[in-house]
Amino acid sequence: MGESVNMDDNKIALIRILQEFIGDDAEIDDDIGFFDLGISSLTIASLCERINEEFGTCCDETDVFNNSNLLEFTEFISSQQ
Repeated sequence: MGESVNMDDNKIALIRILQEFIGDDAEIDDDIGFFDLGISSLTIASLCERINEEFGTCCDETDVFNNSNLLEFTEFISSQQ
């Protein structure tokens, strides 16, 4: 963990991942909940798998529920790196 985590890079990567699930043209604002964007409870496991693959983390469904918008999840992922 000697490298500093760039939250902007993490945010961009998370937007890209979310768009894989909800469409490339989706507008994803910091404070709009993932469920409001169209992420369903059925896709959360796949979303977590994709996020863990991208960031080398071990997030699970509970982490998505507890950090359910882009800003909160970016902060969470950044804290896990």
